[in-house]
Amino acid sequence: MGRWLAVLSELRFDPVTAPVLFVRATEPYTQDDQDSGRWLATPFEPAHTLRSVRSDHFAMVGSDADQTSRVIQEWLEKTL
Repeated sequence: MGRWLAVLSELRFDPVTAPVLFVRATEPYTQDDQDSGRWLATPFEPAHTLRSVRSDHFAMVGSDADQTSRVIQEWLEKTL
């Protein structure tokens, strides 16, 4: 995971014209990260639509996937 974070920080993305949804977790996945705020993801571009899921990074695609899917579905219905 540490290597992925280093690689991700060096990636540069070309702008896209398609709408982009950035879904982020609102809860840290370890107690150690709770106060730092470093864990909170941000969109790659200011134009990307940001939606949050009350979950941690891993549960948002596991036990809280229903919340995540609702956020995505609502955005799709409004955007496309």
